[in-house]
Amino acid sequence: MKKTAYILLVLCAILASCKKNSGDTDVLPKPEPEPTGLVTAGEFLKGLQVTGAEAVQFDSTNNSYVVRLPDGFAPDQAEVRLALKPNIALEDATGKLSADSVIHYNYHGTSALPFRLRRKTSSRSFDFEVYFRFSGAPQIDLLEKQLQVYPSYTQFPLRYRANVGSIPSGPGRPGPLVKIFNTRTGRTVTTRFNDQFAVINSDLGENVLTDDLMNVEVTLEGQKSVIFEGVKFIKGKAVVYPSPSYKYQFLYKDTIQVFGDNFVAGQKYSVRFSNDFLANPMVAAARIVDGRSLSVDKIPADLPEGSYLMSFYESDRLMGNGTLHVSYHETNAIESIWKGSLYGVTGRSADPLSVGRGESFFVKASPVSYGHHDSDFNVNMLPRLRLRLAEKTVELDPELVVFHWGIAGIKIGFGRYTIPPNLPAGNYDVRGLFVNNSESKSYWSKLQVK
Repeated sequence: MKKTAYILLVLCAILASCKKNSGDTDVLPKPEPEPTGLVTAGEFLKGLQVTGAEAVQFDSTNNSYVVRLPDGFAPDQAEVRLALKPNIALEDATGKLSADSVIHYNYHGTSALPFRLRRKTSSRSFDFEVYFRFSGAPQIDLLEKQLQVYPSYTQFPLRYRANVGSIPSGPGRPGPLVKIFNTRTGRTVTTRFNDQFAVINSDLGENVLTDDLMNVEVTLEGQKSVIFEGVKFIKGKAVVYPSPSYKYQFLYKDTIQVFGDNFVAGQKYSVRFSNDFLANPMVAAARIVDGRSLSVDKIPADLPEGSYLMSFYESDRLMGNGTLHVSYHETNAIESIWKGSLYGVTGRSADPLSVGRGESFFVKASPVSYGHHDSDFNVNMLPRLRLRLAEKTVELDPELVVFHWGIAGIKIGFGRYTIPPNLPAGNYDVRGLFVNNSESKSYWSKLQVK
């Protein structure tokens, strides 16, 4: 009897223990709490290395890395290696997380390399930039010795080669120093480039518009100067910048305002409207408003509704191109088609496009899908594309791309489309099929599929 009672007691203890252990396994571990407070590099990065660099330094005051490269550094692209903390990923230009941790970047005379790292489980992110620097003598070519001067700017056609890093060389740092020296009079004009595009955003005007040849000295911060001799400055030929740049759709009753530089009284100015469906361009007069603006007061009434390339002329000399859509009322349209950089969405292509089978390209529709950091973009906002060649028709579905345009503080939604690998080669009419069941007019240029 005692033995039986003892066995029962042991069994009860075992059962109690099993229940306790079973209860323990049912308790799930609590997830790690998301960090709060100030975002720091240490939360996201273990470290950053650049192959072949002499030194890499981080500045926490402006969240930037400065990479010092040795003189004669040969690779055309710098290899940047990120060592990421757990649960951290690189965010690409479309706002998607990427598995990449090794980035190759063309550092010769370009802007800093920007990064955004983001937690995989939240929107918490860390932004930083990487600057590349040299200390030796830079190798820079001036591609033309005759430079056109405009009232608001002068651009120097430079080609950056060896020992040229980021421009500017660091956050808040000035651009390259430029000295223009008149060897006859001894007068010197001192100014700076703001960025890697070698543009002086000021009126050099009478200071350099003489018959004299000049010497131009360019100095990158912390490096030896480069001197170009025998440079001639001339008044720039008339040029146009179709404006307002954001306006694409025009009504027949609208006036087209065109801004530019150096329009000359007494010259004849005009605009030619053309596309791949119009037998001959249609011409409208452009009136000089002042030295920096033209006005197309009347869009030809017999110009068919649709998308056009605008070509602006001074007499018979082409000054520049733009695109627009003409109709009786605002509608859905294809505004721009391009490939390459996502940054192309901030402008409007005036070039025909050629793509290979299996290749992707981008399309911006009109009206454009804009938003802010918390805006929600949906692929249904984008049109499907209808490509037509004779009796062959194919429709392409969009992949949503969202570009973060930091300088403007907005996001832009647009589409990525891919040519089917078996699509016959040829020049295709491109139209947009929108969610409201409307079909756009043809894009001004046919899409060449190779």
